[in-house]
Amino acid sequence: MKYFTLVIILSLTLSVYSQKNSSIKNVEVLDSTNYFIELANFHKKNNNYRSSQDYIQKAIEFAETNQDYQAQADAYSFLGNVYFELKKYSDAIQTYNKSISLYNKQKPSSNQAYTFYNLGLCYVDKKEYSKAEYYFKEAEKIYEIIDIPEATKMINLQKGIVYRAKGENQLALSILNTIVVNHDEEDHFKTKAEALYNIGLIEADDNRYNLALNYLNKALDLSSKNKNLELKAKIARTLSEVHEKVIDVENSFKYMKLHLQIRDSIQDLNSKRIGTEDFLSFKEAERLKSIEQMDRENKEQQRANKFSKLISILSIALISILSLLSLSLYKNNIIRSQSNKLLQEKNQELLLAKEKAEKASKARAEFLSTVSHELRTPLNAINGITHLLIEENPKKSQLQYLTSLKFSGDYLLTFINDILEINRVESENIEIESINVNVKQLLSDLHYSFKDLASKNNNDFELELDTSIPDNLIGDPTKLSQIFINLINNALKFTKNGKVNVSAKMLKNENNISTIHFEIADTGIGIPLEKQSTIFESFSQGSVEINRKYGGTGLGLAIVKRLVNLLGMKLS
Repeated sequence: MKYFTLVIILSLTLSVYSQKNSSIKNVEVLDSTNYFIELANFHKKNNNYRSSQDYIQKAIEFAETNQDYQAQADAYSFLGNVYFELKKYSDAIQTYNKSISLYNKQKPSSNQAYTFYNLGLCYVDKKEYSKAEYYFKEAEKIYEIIDIPEATKMINLQKGIVYRAKGENQLALSILNTIVVNHDEEDHFKTKAEALYNIGLIEADDNRYNLALNYLNKALDLSSKNKNLELKAKIARTLSEVHEKVIDVENSFKYMKLHLQIRDSIQDLNSKRIGTEDFLSFKEAERLKSIEQMDRENKEQQRANKFSKLISILSIALISILSLLSLSLYKNNIIRSQSNKLLQEKNQELLLAKEKAEKASKARAEFLSTVSHELRTPLNAINGITHLLIEENPKKSQLQYLTSLKFSGDYLLTFINDILEINRVESENIEIESINVNVKQLLSDLHYSFKDLASKNNNDFELELDTSIPDNLIGDPTKLSQIFINLINNALKFTKNGKVNVSAKMLKNENNISTIHFEIADTGIGIPLEKQSTIFESFSQGSVEINRKYGGTGLGLAIVKRLVNLLGMKLS
């Protein structure tokens, strides 16, 4: 039996390891405004406001060209949302007004109502409460017309906040209390926590500190469930101030400490945001682009005028020459006509080829999208049902199986996504996560998951873990799982009545960087020496006989090789 060893050297930092900047290469579809809006939303979620701005501008231009006022209004509304997130309220107000002027030409819609609502939020942040009230009322009217009564709670919350800011506490309380009496499951817009917080502020302003503490503690619990860090930070600070007023120093210090921890967490998140400076540079670039465009048009006009004069002079000269060389030019015209006809035919062929290529590209994109949906839907159902079974307090003997099932389902969903996006893998467009990962636990889970496959082939499957490996490292557990699963699956698949050993050994730990040596060894059929240089290529296997006997697509090691390179690892 041949003994084949795959060794991975992986460096995991205890803080954050560097990621390569990858540019998203999108296929432009020129027949859908919504497509550009979706691309803009994708980049916005990744805080890449420069690219988001570029695509939303394309959406606006496309909608204008096709006189699609609804789509144009949606695009301007989205652009206003970008400005609002960047706290550029003046720009947001100007853009929302453009959107509203277009929406007013259409039937009432939820997008129109939400644009009015966001416009009111802008004026709240600018402390122009009268204007804010007006736009909240306009939003409420539209929600009533299109019959979305749940949105009333969201608008009432903002009305209560406005009244409190204007010092009309009793009116604010009457509105806010209608929100807090609802059950938590009815809180579709997550308004209850903020309503409780504002009631607590009012009670504190009126020196009713016990009531204030009661409402603020309830608000803190709900904000924790909703994972609203900014609201949670404000509540913690207010709790500290109220406890300080009632001379409860211990709790005042506790909540101030909590406020500072959440604030630091928010600052850490904000420090990782990219795109704000890109957004500002984009606006400046747009201004400069407009100036350059005007200069270019002026220069082109000047060149056109000069060219026109030159044509006039040449025309006079040509007329004189044509009178002497009419016969020769006649022959030349015949030749030129034939050449032009030939060029037109070739040009038409090129246009047809271009159209075919564009249709093929579009068909490929639609195919991947359809396959992705059809594969993900049943997997999501499996994972969801598994999660529900775990939540129903199963027996301990069942819990282990359900946990393993959930782990395998989650991996399979991630694996399918990576396979469907093999082109992005090759273009290094896959997102790399930097989160906590317990390498020892990850390998232990994999070891348990592969026990059935090992026993099926009568293999001894062993796992050796170095206890000095830290429990908390920073890395991408999904990609690591995919690498290990491919390698372990290959080892168990091509080994029968043998031994498969997986080991992890700490090589060094210096300057907050841990270097770990992973080894997957088996006593299986091995890889012939002449095939080892090509085994990592797509759809490549050891031989036709191996493919016939063991099956497989030949993508496993190709994906491993690309992921290893993407993560900055070494494979040998």
